[in-house]
Amino acid sequence: MAEKKSQGVKWLPFILILVIAAGLWQLTPPSGLSAPAWHSAIIFVATIASIVAKVLPIGAVGIIGITVFALAYAAGDKTASGAITTALSELNSSLIWLIVVAFMIARGFIKTGLGRRIALQMIRLLGKRTLGLAYGLAFADLILSPAMPSNTARCGGVIYPIADSLARSFDSHPEDESRSKIGTFLITCIGNVNDVTAALFMTGYTGNLLAVKLAANAGVTLSWGSWFIAALLPCLVSFLIVPLLVYWLTRPEIKHTPDAPDLARKELAQMGSMTRGEWLMLAFTSSLYCSLTQYTHARGPILFGAGYVPTGVWWRTGFIISLFNQAVFLTVGLAWWKVLGLY
Repeated sequence: MAEKKSQGVKWLPFILILVIAAGLWQLTPPSGLSAPAWHSAIIFVATIASIVAKVLPIGAVGIIGITVFALAYAAGDKTASGAITTALSELNSSLIWLIVVAFMIARGFIKTGLGRRIALQMIRLLGKRTLGLAYGLAFADLILSPAMPSNTARCGGVIYPIADSLARSFDSHPEDESRSKIGTFLITCIGNVNDVTAALFMTGYTGNLLAVKLAANAGVTLSWGSWFIAALLPCLVSFLIVPLLVYWLTRPEIKHTPDAPDLARKELAQMGSMTRGEWLMLAFTSSLYCSLTQYTHARGPILFGAGYVPTGVWWRTGFIISLFNQAVFLTVGLAWWKVLGLY
């Protein structure tokens, strides 16, 4: 197998961006902008332009941007140490690391196959009609969203491949008019529903974390629960209506999909039982499992470390409580959701 050659620098866009940035640097800052603000804006725009033009991989462009920011004393620092400290200051931001962790978690859902399994289960349950397929994919997105903070990875890495496979199984292909059979509807629907699930949970989209930080800087504290309560009603209405609206707007030619549940069952059969990786991913991301052991919650070291509870008792009790929580959500929770009209 031939080795994949690494992509070098795209010199033409690189030189063009460099020349324009250098020219702007020499200009007098617009009225109302200080020199540091003007220079910072130039570096920021040049960095974004380099990413869009694919001058180099994103990581390399980011490192170059930070380096130039420090070397040029863009923030107006008087010393080299001050310039370096300013350039690297945001790397200490919890928001940055939350975003990094979000993509790691998203990768875990994709690599273990847990996200795909959840989506296939939804299709198996709801997929006898075209509209049911859309709701099945929507519910899969909804289930994944609180624990998979990258909505791009959630939609593009988990939901889209299944929607694409379903469309092709009904002879609906993107390169010709057959797309109108079902493909257009499914892809349009998952894209629009993804916006709703991203807004419903604070952890449904990395941009939400930025909004929380900006709110905190303004003196407003937003908890996960307060975000969810505030977003619940509008997101619920949108979640229920968006697939219907997309169905009406795109008018798929195929209305019934009786073979879809069988297709999902075959895919699930090929996947086999849940693997160790899937179980670990489920345990890692489910808040209902926080009582399973003394290690799965930040309060654990305090309570378990006090020495009142032996390891065996903690694990045994935690296991039973976790099963109880699951039972409550599957009985009381389902009944409550029925009252609310969720299904």
